[in-house]
Order: sequence, then C-alpha cells, then structure tokens
Amino acid sequence: MEMSERSKTVLTLLSKFNALTICQLREMFKDVDFNPKPMIAFLIKYRYAQFIDDNYLVLENKPQYSIEMLYCLWVMLDKIKTPDITESMEIKSASLADNGANLCFINNNVIDYVTFVNKANIAKVSLLQDTFYATTGTTPGKESDTKRLYTFVVTDDETMDMLSDMNLTIPYLVAYVQGELTDAENKPIITYGTFS
Repeated sequence: MEMSERSKTVLTLLSKFNALTICQLREMFKDVDFNPKPMIAFLIKYRYAQFIDDNYLVLENKPQYSIEMLYCLWVMLDKIKTPDITESMEIKSASLADNGANLCFINNNVIDYVTFVNKANIAKVSLLQDTFYATTGTTPGKESDTKRLYTFVVTDDETMDMLSDMNLTIPYLVAYVQGELTDAENKPIITYGTFS
C-alpha cells in the first residue's frame, strides 16, 4: 500500500518535532473531509509510528516528546489559517529553529520564531533579542523591516509578568496557552497580545 501525501506530511512533522497529540492531528484535518484514523492506523500497522502515554503519536524508532515543543506546535497550528493545514506552505516551511527558538515557519511572508518561555528559561528571551540584532544588523526603529516575528508561548501568569517587565524591542507576540496537552478532545485556548 502506498503512503498518502497527508501521511508523508505527518511523518515529516514527527521527524522534525518528535510528536503530535491526538487533538493536534484532529486540528490539522478539521476543515477538510478527511478522517485521520485510518492514516494513523496505517502508520502504526506498518511501524512508522506508535502511541505513547495514550495521547502522543511519535516515530516508532524515536519514542520521545517535549511538552514545550507540543505547546509551540499548538500555537503554529492555531496561526495557520488554511483549510487543509497539511497542504499549506506554512506547515511545509516548518522546521526546528537554530537561533534558540523552538521552531520556525513562514506565515504571511514573515519568519515566525515560536519559543516556549517559562520562569526557568526567561533569559532565553534576552538571548533571542540579542541574536536578532546581531544576525540582522538592524538598527533601532527598523525592526519590522526584517520580516521576522518572535512568538513567545507562555502557560502561566508569573511568566507573563516577567515578560511584561522586559524591554522588548524586537517584533514579538505573546501566545498565552491555557489547557492541558493530555486532553485528547479539546484544543487549548490561545490568546495573543503584546505589552505596551
């Protein structure tokens, strides 16, 4: 049996990001007439993938996942506004970031760097800001000309408070994610904003 393009896309995402939740898979196909269950069964039957902890689809030979990356994937999926996410240029451009962010993808001609931030790694935000200026050569006031956006994924109020106290000058957006990754039925609630 030949593997479908959608199956190949899901396997590519798994190879890049290690895991997808059941609910994320549903979200990817929510606006198209496609039932992902047979595809998942195919991937498991032919030992391309497996489920671990009852909710995470991972590669058969790489049974691991990162909670931080799964939150970042939720934000990316939420930002993609095309009916068939698996066919979108945004999902095809998605990759691990090499600048300290968790992942990046091209969204509306802007490189969106998505980064999970909590109180333990809040210093990462300053590092990303320093790296932005060092790699782009941008001068203050010209940041938006770079066609880059840093989306900081936050899951708690304490980190939100810490972020609001920072002097952020790079183009950024905060994605406040509420909800459990272990919920196979409901996607988390994601609210976007900046600090003024």
